[in-house]
Amino acid sequence: MRMAIRLIALDIDGTLLDARSQLPEINRQAIVDATARGIEIALVTGRRYDFAMPIARQIPCPLTMIVNNGAMVKSSDGVTLLVHRLPRDVARRGSYSNGLTGTTLCGADISNETESSSPRCPPYWTASPRTPSR
Repeated sequence: MRMAIRLIALDIDGTLLDARSQLPEINRQAIVDATARGIEIALVTGRRYDFAMPIARQIPCPLTMIVNNGAMVKSSDGVTLLVHRLPRDVARRGSYSNGLTGTTLCGADISNETESSSPRCPPYWTASPRTPSR
């Protein structure tokens, strides 16, 4: 018995894009053809959503985007479908044990313990080096 393909997940870097980080027309058309056959397409990258979105805009069909090393799943129209966030205590332990302060993790700014409501704050952490004490 032959199973129908229901989903194609495509890595963006080095797979979907060419060596110049451009979307070849043949790849774009293959995605359009697949969606016309009822196959769902997911663009996958370890990078942030704002990296994947310009690529998704070049493809004139609905897409799912798995970004931030799998920590966030969004639709190409910007709807957040899933977010995996680290607990605040885990973020705090990890950042301080690595000598980092001013850390933002998963929408939580642990340097001043306030929640961020910014949609641009992705579910992963960024940090700046700790200022050396004198």
